[in-house]
Amino acid sequence: MDFLSNRSEAAIRRELIGIRDSYHHYWDLLAELLQNSRDAITRKRNAGHVGPFFISISVDAASNSIEVMDNGSGISSSLLAEMLAPGGGDKGIAVDRPNEVGEKGVGLTYVVFSCNDFLIATKTTDDVVVGGKVVNAQRWLSREQGVNKPIYEDQAVAPQPETIDFFEKSYPLDSFTRISASAVMPPDGDVNIFHMTPQQLRLLIRTRTAVGVTASLFCEDVVDEFDVFLSMRTTDGIETNKISSTFAAPHLLVPSEDLIPLQVVRDAFVSRGDPALRRRYLKGKTIWACKSEKVGGWDVFVYAVMFPDNDALRQLSDSVMGVPVSEQEDMEGSALLQTGIFVGTKGMPTGMRISPKPGAGRYPAYYKRCFFFVESPSLKFDLGRKSLHYRHVNKLQAAVAQTFSLLEEIAPFQGDARVEAGPLQTSQAERRMQSQSIWRDAKSLPDLNEPAIRYAKHPNAQEAAVAAIFHELVGASVLKSYMTLRTGYGERYDVHARYVEEGRELELVIEFKYSLQSLVRDLSVKQKHFNDIDLLIAWDADVVQLKNSGFILETSKDEGFEGVTHVLTVPVPGIDPIPVILLRTLLDQRRRAS
Repeated sequence: MDFLSNRSEAAIRRELIGIRDSYHHYWDLLAELLQNSRDAITRKRNAGHVGPFFISISVDAASNSIEVMDNGSGISSSLLAEMLAPGGGDKGIAVDRPNEVGEKGVGLTYVVFSCNDFLIATKTTDDVVVGGKVVNAQRWLSREQGVNKPIYEDQAVAPQPETIDFFEKSYPLDSFTRISASAVMPPDGDVNIFHMTPQQLRLLIRTRTAVGVTASLFCEDVVDEFDVFLSMRTTDGIETNKISSTFAAPHLLVPSEDLIPLQVVRDAFVSRGDPALRRRYLKGKTIWACKSEKVGGWDVFVYAVMFPDNDALRQLSDSVMGVPVSEQEDMEGSALLQTGIFVGTKGMPTGMRISPKPGAGRYPAYYKRCFFFVESPSLKFDLGRKSLHYRHVNKLQAAVAQTFSLLEEIAPFQGDARVEAGPLQTSQAERRMQSQSIWRDAKSLPDLNEPAIRYAKHPNAQEAAVAAIFHELVGASVLKSYMTLRTGYGERYDVHARYVEEGRELELVIEFKYSLQSLVRDLSVKQKHFNDIDLLIAWDADVVQLKNSGFILETSKDEGFEGVTHVLTVPVPGIDPIPVILLRTLLDQRRRAS
């Protein structure tokens, strides 16, 4: 079935590329699937069904695949093929569904054309199970030679049981939808969710997708709307865990004895006028608040957390959530917990971040230790395509500024205390548990799948791992032209190497990075002389972050050195573009060629 209508391929491609390019984040494919699942469950509940409801998520790094299943309302067989086409969704007719989060009706189209093997099976309560597939959609959109325009093909679906069990709890399957997107090829230079650890992925789901229900930030006794299960394939098999369906509120990471509500602090300060008494009471404590502000006719909900210092949230991310944030390098998923102002809509996080109001507060530096989540019923925009009108941004900034003014009054009394480390003395049983946890995390890292070398796993945000993989590729003669002469860990540059190819011999200065965007910091502090660097080697890169800082990363296969995948233009006059090897891209190219 030609679900792309009878328009010309060029016209269809232009529309599809416009849809694809309107999405901005590496998590958008997963976010769209989860948004649809949440809407389907809401629709079924509003029709009088009591559940219980579930959303299951499966991520397989070996096949670059995501599968999402829910027991929501399902999709009518008469609409199934139409739903996959641009503008063919049923969101536009949902005027009687104000509490659904999707609006534009292009989410499934985006998913279809972000992968090369799309499968769907679905059932409504009054219909039979139906299914279909679309293959090579992403390859066709990328104009890969010899790939025909994709079509939708009906596919038989095996009979489904009446229920499905997760952790000894049964969920009805009188209606459901199961979508699988396989052979997903993430854009070059973007973060790859298939390379994330289970801890990073769990945090991503709860802070960047519709599964992270934000009602719990502003209301007490919120009942879970659905259960969520995440499965990931590791070297030990498929590991399935139940994860919370609420937003990962940062203040809940803080030990209760170190946490004080803002209003309690303000009340306590009435009887503690002396600065020394206030400091003794508040030093080292984390302050949090949920407030409702009225700004320009909008009701704006503000959730705020102020930590005792700038590094507290970073430490909590590592010690409590198991998601370390490297001080030297950016990493996949490392920025999921960070201070700033984040925007939500319709009870879900979007991942969108806005800056503080210019000139807000007497001590704007205190913003660096604050986390804000801001949401308003008057703010409506669809997940993925996030472009806020400046007037809307101004209202949100103003609401946050009102709460910040209360926080900055007490900030000086928090002192410089840091999140304290745990006790130095641990029992043998505790050390054994810690060791087991470290081994479990190591085994859960995605396989590198490069048979020529012995480095088995993806680098876990470590620059040293990038260097190790490069040198193993050199030792295995995958990269034959390089010979390391000297390494300089802790010095200005990482490697001095000889490069010999086709009678040409050069001396190279090589710089390693885990993520290429850490060069932004190097430029700001003038840590590196870019005109001294001959070759950059990194695991991957955030193209958007680089571009926002003036760096331009472009794909290139012919920049003079073996293995080069990209070239980087540095925003410094007189600096030539620098060849780049993104190891993730290089290894992906080798797999595709084999």
